[in-house]
Amino acid sequence: MITDVSFGGSLGYGTAANASVVKATYSNDLEVTTDDSWIVVDSSARNNKPLVVAVGSPHPFNNGLTALGNQQQNPFTTPLAKSGNEANFYGFINTLNLEAGQSKSLVNFVQVGEAGEAGLSNLVATLNGLNQQLDVSGLTPAQIRSISNWDISGIEGLNTGDNLFIPEAPAKLRHLFPL
Repeated sequence: MITDVSFGGSLGYGTAANASVVKATYSNDLEVTTDDSWIVVDSSARNNKPLVVAVGSPHPFNNGLTALGNQQQNPFTTPLAKSGNEANFYGFINTLNLEAGQSKSLVNFVQVGEAGEAGLSNLVATLNGLNQQLDVSGLTPAQIRSISNWDISGIEGLNTGDNLFIPEAPAKLRHLFPL
């Protein structure tokens, strides 16, 4: 089964001082595309702090970001606007290819930085290191193996034979979503 999933929300509001403005991207420009692993947005509001969204390993990694949509208006059918209030509603879309009974995980990072140019520079330096050193501390090898939007091929010790524990859905939900 092939399915699209979206992660996102409002990264700003309006079109004036509180609107989100792209300050940096993985591809080193100010346009968010599927080639990007992360973006930094900020607004022109006084003392505002930049916000980072990291969504997966960059292109050409096959399971990274596959599309962008409007998270508030159905991201799968409504593209992310380039301007206006609608440009604040980022939907980061990943396409998953699942076998029957298989589960996959998406790992996304959100971080608020410090205000000012130095804060922005520090965030970009941290983000550039994220693709080389993905922090998966606290996760089991099975949980790490289920990650589909980051390239985990360089992480050692994942072939431990453990299985991903998937709890059964609560009885209230089973009748709504039978298998």
